[in-house]
Amino acid sequence: MARVTHDEDPDQLLRYIDARAGAADRQAKREASDPDELAARATERRLLRLLVVMVAIIVAGGFIISLVGIMLNLPGAH
Repeated sequence: MARVTHDEDPDQLLRYIDARAGAADRQAKREASDPDELAARATERRLLRLLVVMVAIIVAGGFIISLVGIMLNLPGAH
């Protein structure tokens, strides 16, 4: 932990962290009960899954194209 000067309260940082954690907990509870927030999160999860699938297809396609290129350039493949 950082050094504390004589006029500073050494527990000030801990109180600040506790206050931020409490505020984050209250915000999470409010968001969990909001139907718009729940719908937005469901949409976000669906789009994230779509993104992961698209990236996987692109990576797999790159491997397939590389393998085909290697096979076509092997000696005796012509």
